[in-house]
Amino acid sequence: MVLGILLWARQVAHSDELTQRFHLVALGIAAGVISVASVVAALLLTILSVHVSGAILFWILPALWVVYGFLRKWMRWRWQNRARRTV
Repeated sequence: MVLGILLWARQVAHSDELTQRFHLVALGIAAGVISVASVVAALLLTILSVHVSGAILFWILPALWVVYGFLRKWMRWRWQNRARRTV
């Protein structure tokens, strides 16, 4: 997993500025969404006094990847449609 993250970071570092912007904005928004969802889930579990296994924390990174991937594809699609309209 660490190797995959390092390869991703290398790819982003060697890409052009627009691609870097897409990656970093998508990662920032995804981190915010997952953080808020984690805090809300923790508060709900505390209020409802539900005990869950710590294994649920395993799903934070895959959820981050899914949200990041969706946002990056959506931003690229939106950028391409905006570029087509201006031409």
